[in-house]
Amino acid sequence: SKDKIQNLLTSIPNSPLSGDRKTYIFDEAQELTKQAFSSLLKVTEEPPPHVRFIFLTTDFEKIPLSIRSRSECHSLSKIDPAIIR
Repeated sequence: SKDKIQNLLTSIPNSPLSGDRKTYIFDEAQELTKQAFSSLLKVTEEPPPHVRFIFLTTDFEKIPLSIRSRSECHSLSKIDPAIIR
């Protein structure tokens, strides 16, 4: 929602309470509205040094090019559970 994005933008400049980084994870990022992506554009373009954003999506093409062009992209795939120990 608009209020959640606004609260997020207000908290981003603040240093983390512990550790040296703050990581914001957007699960199902393709569901964010155009207005939400527009609001996030400036901060993803010039994030504070202590901030990392992770946009998770099952539909990469729905992430605006303006965000994709400022991102490092990784494709993940399922792994065989037998190798997890």
